[in-house]
Amino acid sequence: MEKSRTKNSFLNGVIGSGSQIINTILNFIVRTIFIYSLSNEYLGINGLFTNILMVLNFAELGFGSAIVYHLYKPVAFDDKEKIKSFVKFYKKVYLVIGLIVFVLGILVIPLMPYLINGEVNIKEGLVLIYLLFLTETLVTYFFGYKRSVLLVYEKNYVNNLSDLIFSIIKSIVQVFILIFTHNYILYLIVYVSSIVFSNIYITIYVNKKYPFLKDKKVKKLEQSEVKKIWDNVKSLVVFKVGTVVLKGTDNIMISMLIGITLVGIYSNYSLVISAISGVMWTFLTGFTGSVGNLNANSRKEKKEEVFNKVLFVSALLYGFACVCLGNLLSLFIVVWIGEDYLLDDITVLFLMITLYLNGLNFPQNVYRDTLGLFKEGKLVPLISAILNIALSILLGLLMGIQGIFLATILSILATTFWYMPSVIYKKIFDKDIWAYFKKVGIFTLPFIISYIVIYLVLSLIPGTSILYFILKVIITLIIFSAISILMLRNTDEYKEIKVKILSMLKERRFKYE
Repeated sequence: MEKSRTKNSFLNGVIGSGSQIINTILNFIVRTIFIYSLSNEYLGINGLFTNILMVLNFAELGFGSAIVYHLYKPVAFDDKEKIKSFVKFYKKVYLVIGLIVFVLGILVIPLMPYLINGEVNIKEGLVLIYLLFLTETLVTYFFGYKRSVLLVYEKNYVNNLSDLIFSIIKSIVQVFILIFTHNYILYLIVYVSSIVFSNIYITIYVNKKYPFLKDKKVKKLEQSEVKKIWDNVKSLVVFKVGTVVLKGTDNIMISMLIGITLVGIYSNYSLVISAISGVMWTFLTGFTGSVGNLNANSRKEKKEEVFNKVLFVSALLYGFACVCLGNLLSLFIVVWIGEDYLLDDITVLFLMITLYLNGLNFPQNVYRDTLGLFKEGKLVPLISAILNIALSILLGLLMGIQGIFLATILSILATTFWYMPSVIYKKIFDKDIWAYFKKVGIFTLPFIISYIVIYLVLSLIPGTSILYFILKVIITLIIFSAISILMLRNTDEYKEIKVKILSMLKERRFKYE
């Protein structure tokens, strides 16, 4: 079982992150052509509408996490009847949620003039553009429950491969549209179509792989089981609302307080950061199914051991990303599209701190979901979101865009950064929160030192050409690797993960189950 978990986690992580890397390259190609084909305001509208729909997703209410949590046990014991019951219930709930999101999405349309500061010179109607974004969101609700089945069965790599194939097709078509027609509506239609076809493929695959899910004779969930789901959802509602508001309001705040043009400039940075973060998060998500099955029937010592390993990997991946992006991202923007699209260094630093803090949240999120700790800390994200909005308005007016991102950092540190780890350590591991802080401190110190050393070294090297960029990348990788290995090599997590990786690399190949 342990070997199977490791194998599935490896497949999910490697294929998922590999797909994400390819998607990132494709997105950069499309974004570059987009910038030269359409005005910067189109970038701003992209970012704004994406954030609006992210906020509207609070209507999901956490049903996805609740259902997936309840599926781990029947999957572990191969209880097909119970799996069918949960999946059917999941499907019905998501159809209703999709309709709710549609209604809420329509109600946003009259508010658009208040969400955009200044005039917008876009020839296509904003309402039509927004409706296409809304359609993409609705599709995920009508088909998404089938993707969750693959996640629970530790086969999330199928989701990633499907998305990759249709993303390649989408990108090729979008490039032709941008070059030859400059038609933003067609560009969006292709985007929505790729999401639709990918989800249709996943539905066909799941029906074929798990044919018992097509059975029409499905028992209703027992009232006690439905009550448990609703109890978890009630706790997740507030948590979900707080989370989406916390993560989904930056572009809205920038648009309202500063202007849509700066949203477009920031969106280029956001594209890079989100792409890199997506690769890492996808890799880490590959462990979710395995962790869920482990948490269903393991002792607390094993749970703590795995938690610390996931924390180490999360810190290492996000620490590496933050050190590299913090020192190289602005230079990359210059090489990519020019100095007119730059943000100041302080803003970039704040973006990196936020990225790292979000990365540290992964272990607590996956343990919270797989252990069913939905009631604990349900108000924390909401408190964090309210604090973030208040600080964003205050600091945004005082400091501009720097203040908006500083507000995000302060709200995270004051709430989500410490609360859920304290619950997990106390309730699951029977330990004090300071054990967590100690781990985070040990894992984080090398990255702080690396960031400073690399910044000082690169400041001595002038030039912004692509050759200078490549040189600085090489220097960054060498310094980061040297400092990280030197300072982390004696930790238990480093030693254990090193042994596992070397062991897996000795195998010639992994066969798909």
